[in-house]
Amino acid sequence: MKDNKKSSKVGVIISVFAIIIASITFVYAIIKGKPNWTNGIILFCAIGIFCSNISIYKSQKNKDNNSK
Repeated sequence: MKDNKKSSKVGVIISVFAIIIASITFVYAIIKGKPNWTNGIILFCAIGIFCSNISIYKSQKNKDNNSK
């Protein structure tokens, strides 16, 4: 159980970095006046991945707490 919780925590951390990078590129595209459809889609997908990783982490954490 600890290994699953640890890997889901790493997934949350990686998705936070992905959101930060996608946000920076989205803002950069807005500032430069470039088309930002793809940047917006990437940002939306990164937020979706973050939310799914959070739910996986919470379920792993609940399983770990219930097994104690």
